[in-house]
Amino acid sequence: MKYGKTPGFILRSVCAEDLLKKYIGDKKKRFIEIGSGTGDFLEILLRYNYSGLAVDFSSEAIEYLKRRFKDYKNSLKIIKKDFFLINEKVDIIIMFEVIEHIKDDTKALKKICSLLNYGGFLLLSTPSKMKNWSYFDIINGHYRRYEKQELIQKIKEAGFSIVEIYSYGWPLLNNLLFVNKFISKIRFGKIKNNDKKYLTKKSGVSNHKIFYFLKFLINKYVLAPFILLQNISCKNDRGTGYIVLAKKK
Repeated sequence: MKYGKTPGFILRSVCAEDLLKKYIGDKKKRFIEIGSGTGDFLEILLRYNYSGLAVDFSSEAIEYLKRRFKDYKNSLKIIKKDFFLINEKVDIIIMFEVIEHIKDDTKALKKICSLLNYGGFLLLSTPSKMKNWSYFDIINGHYRRYEKQELIQKIKEAGFSIVEIYSYGWPLLNNLLFVNKFISKIRFGKIKNNDKKYLTKKSGVSNHKIFYFLKFLINKYVLAPFILLQNISCKNDRGTGYIVLAKKK
């Protein structure tokens, strides 16, 4: 199976890479990416000469990642594991669109903090605003969407200081919310297993399959005008998701 990049990933990764460039750079760093999915951001991390660990608990995702990154065995280890069982210390932890899948998010953030070296960074993204809650969140196994101050407070209480927070997705993803909700409602009617763990496992890869066939229409070059608008507005709370860079105290 082949996978493509979603508009959300493209817009989110622009913000994430901006934060990497501004605050971390291309110095050799060790990382853990929790919930690597199809590995699109791993590609960026490896381009920065980082090395580390890709973690997912979806067998489909792990098998795909091992095929995709078969030539990076010296710099990347790919494992199927619950990240609560990991004890390796690293410089950066990346967690994109994962924290909303975890029931006890406070416990998860504290565990992440314990895995970082002193002064290490957490790069996290998550859907924003409960007013946008829809069948999309249900079919993807979400427990919540976050309000800005709620997210900031939880990250701080886990032992971090906030370096920067962006609101990503405006205006493109905002305008696609209705379409997304409509399609998700149809998909919800076809779901036979409503277990959140099962839905979470599927969410990391299932949403990317159709975008392989749309890759000539959905890429950073075609989306360049929306990326520019997002960059102008990312400090305002207009988007459909947050991306946070936090530093361990």
